[in-house]
Amino acid sequence: MQPILSRIAEIQTHLGLSVTKFALSIGVPQTTLSNMFNRDSTPKTELLNKIVEVHQVNPSYLLTGE
Repeated sequence: MQPILSRIAEIQTHLGLSVTKFALSIGVPQTTLSNMFNRDSTPKTELLNKIVEVHQVNPSYLLTGE
C-alpha cells in the first residue's frame, strides 16, 4: 500500500470512522475510497484537500508523513 493511503487509513481509524462514514464526511462515494484502497491508486488532489479541510489534517503529514 502506498504510504499516503496508509496515512489516510490511519486518519480514518484515529477518527473512529468506518470507510462509509469517512467517505460521507468528505463528500465522496464510499466506492471511491474502497476502490482507491483496493487498487492501490494515488488519491486525487481534490480528495486530499477535502480530508485536510474537513478533518483539519496537517497537509505536510498527509503528503509526507512529517
